[in-house]
Amino acid sequence: MKFETKFNINDHVWYIKNNKVTEVSISAIEIFYVNTNQDRIKYNAKNITNSVSWLDHINLFEDTLFKSKEELLLSL
Repeated sequence: MKFETKFNINDHVWYIKNNKVTEVSISAIEIFYVNTNQDRIKYNAKNITNSVSWLDHINLFEDTLFKSKEELLLSL
């Protein structure tokens, strides 16, 4: 079986955390597939600078992540 994700490891992505636009780097991808409406893809990410761990940001979903800051702002 082949799974396709919107982002790959080490991609830089943008999302909103605590009402602030934040850029992070994808560090892990988790795929939960049971062939139902419960299927999902989650990402973990680390800070671009001053990263504490590869789990600086956890449980990020594809629909909340964007390839650019401009794309994120246009979605609001």
